[in-house]
Amino acid sequence: MKCVLVIDDSRASAFMAQTIFRRRGAQVLLAMDGRTGIQMARTQHPDIILLDYVLPDMRGDEVCRILKNDPVTAEIPILIVTVYSKEGVAESCREAGAEDILFKPYTNEELVNRVSQLLQLPHRQYVRILVRMETTTTTPRGVMFGTSENLSEGGIYVRTTHRLQEGEKVRLRFYLPKDSQPLTVEGEIVRTEFRPDVRGYGYGIKFTRLSAPDLRRLKRFINDRMELLGKSPPGPPKVFPDESPGETAG
Repeated sequence: MKCVLVIDDSRASAFMAQTIFRRRGAQVLLAMDGRTGIQMARTQHPDIILLDYVLPDMRGDEVCRILKNDPVTAEIPILIVTVYSKEGVAESCREAGAEDILFKPYTNEELVNRVSQLLQLPHRQYVRILVRMETTTTTPRGVMFGTSENLSEGGIYVRTTHRLQEGEKVRLRFYLPKDSQPLTVEGEIVRTEFRPDVRGYGYGIKFTRLSAPDLRRLKRFINDRMELLGKSPPGPPKVFPDESPGETAG
């Protein structure tokens, strides 16, 4: 598993970056100021650093210079993000040793593409589609009700107010839109996120058992939805595909 260190005092930006990279199978570490970020880089040895230029205790180029002058962290790629488009700022970041600079506001796709150029993280096996469905999840601790946010042949992302743990085995039951027969699948929680935006939690659930008829229904639904949106049916995934076209971060 690759590790991304995000150094940013904006909780909104940090949460957005955390969501983007976790959905792509990466571990994400967060630091809210430069000194904490420097210490985490030295002790955790991330594969890449996403560094905001404006921090409460020092500028991003200063943080970058310290890290690049330290043999322990010098080889870690650093992407600095900033709202300042002045050439002097970009020049200062490059002189500090930053591998790349990204100007705010930026889209998820732009962030993903820049990081892909510096570090190839594992890409998706399946194409996901946005879909809102009520779900019923049975766990050893009882029944949990939630709402899906996206769906693929290999899994589903569900948000709920219930607290669960990574690695838990679950059984899901949900109805595809305009389908009168429910799908019942077994799965495993492979990602958990605190969701302050919905005052609850988000869970990435990987399907571990899905009957052949239900898989055919699921594939047909995804293909129909892709065609309705004017997109090609799911094929080989792109490296770091954007999940929310047009959505901006920062």
